[in-house]
Amino acid sequence: MKAAPRWRKLLSPLAYHSGAWVQRWQAQAGDEGLTAVLCYHRVVDSPERRKAGLTVDEGVTVATFEAQMRFMLRHFEPVLPSQAAALSLAGRPRFAVTFDDGYADNAGVAAPVLTRLGIPAAFYVVSACVGTQRRFWWDRLAAMLRSTQRTELPLAGLLPAGEEPPAWPAAFDLRDDVAKRVATDRIGAAVRGLAPGQIGPVIERLAELLDADDQAPPADQLMDWSQVRQLVSAGFEIGAHSADHFNLARISELELERQVAGAKARIEAETGTPVRSFAYPYGGPAHVTSAVQEAVRRAGFECAFTAVNGVVTGADELTSLPRLALNWPHAFACAYNVETARRAGP
Repeated sequence: MKAAPRWRKLLSPLAYHSGAWVQRWQAQAGDEGLTAVLCYHRVVDSPERRKAGLTVDEGVTVATFEAQMRFMLRHFEPVLPSQAAALSLAGRPRFAVTFDDGYADNAGVAAPVLTRLGIPAAFYVVSACVGTQRRFWWDRLAAMLRSTQRTELPLAGLLPAGEEPPAWPAAFDLRDDVAKRVATDRIGAAVRGLAPGQIGPVIERLAELLDADDQAPPADQLMDWSQVRQLVSAGFEIGAHSADHFNLARISELELERQVAGAKARIEAETGTPVRSFAYPYGGPAHVTSAVQEAVRRAGFECAFTAVNGVVTGADELTSLPRLALNWPHAFACAYNVETARRAGP
């Protein structure tokens, strides 16, 4: 997706407060449908915990989250994610709220806000990780890079041969927090493309190179099945985010069935409720192949969500629905994110 022109961002307060963008959303909703499906991972209960390591795309504070929800309620009608593409096209613009990965703060921090505001949501859990002490590799990566005292990370031999992305440097600068964030983003993007069996050795090699603390902060904790069932009892949807959060495009057909259909079966057995929707691990174009989409259809999911920026319209394929992220509490910033996603569509 092309970056939005800088002038559009600068003029976003005027475009929003004048009503121009809101009128566009209403017109499109009446013409072809418009549902903004929001993608979150974590909501944290204090600014201090966010400063302890969470980033904009990994978590927002509870105050920011509530401000974003109130903005959406002002201009959009809330719906369950499984209904995002199935409702009639006419009417107000709609929005749906989704959470990926199954972090414990989804139940403890985000759900109470949603309940108080009357907003439905879906929580996409990694079925084999619920109720365990397992940590996702990206949490380990971020923790090591935050705590390391190294000022440089040499990259020779870190990734498997032939897996280095274009313009992969010889080393990453780690002298300050900004440089560490760049390294986290670029290493994370490279690791997301690997086959599941290749990731563990990369993370262990990083632990050696960085000589860093890899202890789990509270934000890394995952929900257990009791918390998942409580969300169901509160009226929320539980969706599948695979069994182990593998790159589904890099596994065998047999393993693909276990990751997709197996995850659905496990969650339904634990919750006693149908699992209607799926969220692809990582969710980029390289992770959502036609074979992966077919496995989702075969498992009986009604729809599936990617991480591709966009809004859902009546023309979207049900197994490749786009989502978007909101990154600030200000109304004009939320509007800018929605409008950028709307423009990203075909």
